[in-house]
Amino acid sequence: MGETKIKLFVEKSLELSDLHHFWDNDSKVTFKKELDDGFDISIEDNGHIITIATDNGYHTHIEIEDYESHKQALSQSFCLTRDMLSNNMRIRVVFRKNRPTRWILEHFDGSTWIEDDTVYVLILDIFSKKTEKIYINNILPSRE
Repeated sequence: MGETKIKLFVEKSLELSDLHHFWDNDSKVTFKKELDDGFDISIEDNGHIITIATDNGYHTHIEIEDYESHKQALSQSFCLTRDMLSNNMRIRVVFRKNRPTRWILEHFDGSTWIEDDTVYVLILDIFSKKTEKIYINNILPSRE
């Protein structure tokens, strides 16, 4: 069996191939955080859906059939991952009773943080104290 599309994509990207990463299997790669307040990012391609997941609980899915080609879906996945490896994107995690309940992916527009995506866990205790923690990488420079 030849190399998977995701493996070829990473190896052909000079920017990504030089980063600290490891392969969980031939279709899942994880880019490691450099600092404690950063986050690992895994990308897994099962042939139908590309899943981008972080070690702090945020995740999103890219359906390959929504794109003109598998390569275009991978490109979109790696563009998002590339931005998440810079300090232009962050994940704000909301906790209730020290349990994470919401993960908010945000990007910086030059003056303020803008929400891009939110993942929730359904909770019934909305009155308990809410705390937040921000995770941000600074592995790659921000794109203009």
